[in-house]
Amino acid sequence: MHSAQTVDELPAWARWISKFGDAVFPVLVFPMQEQDGSETGQVKPQAGTVIDAEGEPMKYISPSDGGGGPDSPQLPVVRGVEKPIGVLVVEGVKQALAADAWAPAGWAIFRICGITGWSRGGSPSLHLKVVRDQEVLIVPDADAATKRQVYDGALALGAACGSRRASSVKYVWVVGFGSSGVDDQLGGMPCSIDRLEMFEDWIATAKSKPSDSPPRAETQEDRKRKAAERSARALARTRRDDERPVIHIGEDRKMVVDKVDSVLRERYEGKELFRRGEALVRLVVDRDGPVVVPVTSGMFNDLLSSAAITVDGDQSKEQSGCSHPHVWPDSNTMQAAASRYRGYQRLDGVSAVPVVRPDGSIVTETGYDPETGLYVALADDIAGISVPDSPTDADIAEARDLLTKDLLVDFLLQDQSDMAHAVAALLSPLVRPLVPTNPLLVINGLQPGVGKGKLASTMSTVVAGRAPNLAMLPDNEDEMRKALTAYLYAGSTSVFFDETHRLDSAVLNGCVTAESWSDRKLGVTERIEMPNRACFFFAGNHVEISGDTARRVVQIRLHTDVPNPQNRDGFKHDLPQWAGEHRPALLRACLILVRAWFDRGQPEAPRAFRFGSFERWQDVLGGILAVADIPGFLEGMDEQRDVADFEGQCWTAHLSWLADTCPVGRPFTAKGVSEKLLTDADAETPPGLERLLKETDPRALGKAWATQVGRWRDGHRLINNGVGQARRTNWLIEEYSPTSSSPATPTVANTVPVPTGRRTVPDEPGRAMVEIDDLDDASGSAGFTPVIEDLGGAS
Repeated sequence: MHSAQTVDELPAWARWISKFGDAVFPVLVFPMQEQDGSETGQVKPQAGTVIDAEGEPMKYISPSDGGGGPDSPQLPVVRGVEKPIGVLVVEGVKQALAADAWAPAGWAIFRICGITGWSRGGSPSLHLKVVRDQEVLIVPDADAATKRQVYDGALALGAACGSRRASSVKYVWVVGFGSSGVDDQLGGMPCSIDRLEMFEDWIATAKSKPSDSPPRAETQEDRKRKAAERSARALARTRRDDERPVIHIGEDRKMVVDKVDSVLRERYEGKELFRRGEALVRLVVDRDGPVVVPVTSGMFNDLLSSAAITVDGDQSKEQSGCSHPHVWPDSNTMQAAASRYRGYQRLDGVSAVPVVRPDGSIVTETGYDPETGLYVALADDIAGISVPDSPTDADIAEARDLLTKDLLVDFLLQDQSDMAHAVAALLSPLVRPLVPTNPLLVINGLQPGVGKGKLASTMSTVVAGRAPNLAMLPDNEDEMRKALTAYLYAGSTSVFFDETHRLDSAVLNGCVTAESWSDRKLGVTERIEMPNRACFFFAGNHVEISGDTARRVVQIRLHTDVPNPQNRDGFKHDLPQWAGEHRPALLRACLILVRAWFDRGQPEAPRAFRFGSFERWQDVLGGILAVADIPGFLEGMDEQRDVADFEGQCWTAHLSWLADTCPVGRPFTAKGVSEKLLTDADAETPPGLERLLKETDPRALGKAWATQVGRWRDGHRLINNGVGQARRTNWLIEEYSPTSSSPATPTVANTVPVPTGRRTVPDEPGRAMVEIDDLDDASGSAGFTPVIEDLGGAS
């Protein structure tokens, strides 16, 4: 035997196989020769490339008939002997070759290709005359004991040999399991002597029948079942190369659900179908890249139709094969299959940039990454990007300069902290799997024309591979909730908002500090929960940031004293176009800085500021920037928060005015203060209540104060001192008093422990201390020690 790669390498008798096309190659050729010297044989094509009339793939194929061309094998000679002691007629290509190798000398060996290959048109082959006056041993396939068709064919061959006056006819029993034949059993023996002895034993123990008793005859139900199976496979191959399995939806419900679930997982899991929160989702590609969408009933049907062929009826009860029209499984079956979403791989988001795993390795190929839970969809020029495991100092310097002296050099960054924060913003989507929460990244133009839109577009080009899909920030909490849910459900990992004028949203504050996000599905009462792996970017001029939000923001401030900065020229690069053209190099530079941090043991940068709720982000980004020698990270954060928090400034001014107007520690009422606001030319009102300078409204003033109870603002805070005369609420103003005495924090009954460096006031008889919950910047205030000040008159 030999292989053939093309039709030209085939012998003449085998070239008919070319009618099945080039897909059959390479083939294995088994040349054979009949007793009259005519050449024939069999060919083994590539699996599944040749299908018979009943839809079954053919393992070995032969010429179909003589008709002017080569005939199929009838009784080809395997071992010719001039005066044989007997004749072995062996079924099967490999069994005949094994017999030739190990049968005793003196036995002539002939091959039959199939148990009925010795007949033509129902009549025995003329070549059977070779058995005349010979002892004949027939060696059928090993399944002669289990398949009636093989058993009957072997008996028919024995009768045909008898009709050609064979002296005797017996059958070799190859005792084994399943389809284990001569070649299998001999091949499993350790040495040649054992194989020779085994063959001699088979000859010596040959029987008068192919097996002890005939196998059970094939019933009508068997024939129906086999016909249904053949029809199902034929239907599955209605188009060439269509290998979709057939599902009979009339079978037991669990079997159908299991099959539907199985074919969907095999085809789509980890590629298109994932679990996102508490639902099955699909990853689809639109013009902006991959996005996550919920799997609707229509989409589920579409996915199933691409993965399988569904037909009516029960496979075991088919009357005429799969002649029924295609039908969909019922809705209950579909819902049951879809309900198994928990078994799918969890999808946390979709990233357009390489991401860093917790062990420091980098995902640089497109596909689902189980360790991070992200689907990484990389452009062709990014996929496979090479990053050194141990960057040198020169690598780090080159990467740092590419980012700071090329990409960001022309932006009007206010000081070195803004440069550090700009680089941190570029790095954040890459290291997002390393940090549970990521602060809001705000590009704050401190005057028009400073390039905040261009910086946002440049950053998006690097981290998302395209210009940002800029959205306006919703102006109410309900719309904010819906927008955030939509972005997170879609798996977005970089979200950009433009023209941001004010950041003051409890919903946004909760989202940015949450590792997972929960919301109600639109139109139903069901809630959905999903991981939060997004980085939120905002761009605006003179962005006003409320006190609560300010603790969740890192600003990138753009400022210049030059008038009309929009008229500047002489830029080093044409951005963002240059960023797009050099995106692979820019991302590689970012990843080099990250790898350098890992390679040097992940050092933490010194903390001059505690970034509450984002400590891990502070440690990771601060460490990376420190290794890269990019200074200024999180410098001046307290000052930046105060400047951006207009509302906080108003409250600070109002509490300071209250401290000057109402003696510290002495009770006062909203009614009394309302009257003073009308008469004091230097009065400061709470934010949004400027009308109190012209009219009294104690109720509105008291409601505003209630939102600030216990909150320190520049050394002052409001305290609710209970109800006094005429059932009016009494209020107190308290303040810190710095001291240089004992550095220890005094212990006061019923108070919240205060970190070192935080000033406090004592508990007062009859009133529990208000809990201080704003401790984010409590550490690092050197030079202050706690002191208890007498606030008499507060009872």
